[in-house]
Amino acid sequence: MSHFYSSIQGSKGEATRCGTKNSGVRGVVKGWNEGVYVEAIHHDLTDEDIFEIWINGGSNHTHEPIKIAEIKNGKIITLTGISIPIKNAKKFIEKIQPEIIMLKLTGED
Repeated sequence: MSHFYSSIQGSKGEATRCGTKNSGVRGVVKGWNEGVYVEAIHHDLTDEDIFEIWINGGSNHTHEPIKIAEIKNGKIITLTGISIPIKNAKKFIEKIQPEIIMLKLTGED
């Protein structure tokens, strides 16, 4: 029986896939040098669903996958360990987005 449901839309229309608690489900979207994937897994011991968000090196494999966040128990857990309630995520992203853009423009790491 399905526990997870996924869908993707492209030039050939929509495709959907289901996953069980045992199989989970994974979705990948990538360009030549960058990409992302989301993996949905179920932990039997804690009986919780976890959604992991990763960036990857795209089709060109420019770098190894890097986990940037996970979602569980109604919270977004960032790479730095900051826990953000989902209901506050939009405000948090709006607050840090100018800093991310500035880092990109100035080339700072």
